[in-house]
Amino acid sequence: MKIRNKKVMAALSYPDAINVYVDDDVKIGKGTTVEPGVHIKNGAQIGKNVIIRPNSQISNSIIGDNCEIDGAIIRDSEILNNVFAGTNSLIRDGSCIKKYSRIGNLVEVKNSIIGEKSKISHFSYIGDSTIGENVNIGASTVTCNYDGQKKHRTVI
Repeated sequence: MKIRNKKVMAALSYPDAINVYVDDDVKIGKGTTVEPGVHIKNGAQIGKNVIIRPNSQISNSIIGDNCEIDGAIIRDSEILNNVFAGTNSLIRDGSCIKKYSRIGNLVEVKNSIIGEKSKISHFSYIGDSTIGENVNIGASTVTCNYDGQKKHRTVI
């Protein structure tokens, strides 16, 4: 195992410690499970009772309590409590996923706010957007609002 922080080691539940990579500046709450192939780095903060499934990558981000990260990449973003982020999803560049939301497989979220209890099920790109509460974004949805000179925010 590549964990240098003894406090992190005490809090973790890990089924395959040899294949978990956690930087020494990372904070992880009690009851969190980290599965094989996970990389957590650059001061990331993970809440309590989180499940981080294989091959997830979390960098410079905050993950709230009771979340499930299932093979997602999360960079420079905040995930609030009770959120699911699915396989091969990418959440990056200042995004905020609010409570009880669901980011499905192969979804990319960039510089966006996803409201409470909203769902983006799969195969979508949500960029520079504000998505309200209880919104259901269908498959293959793309939000981008660039006029050739400036990016503009999309609000749903």
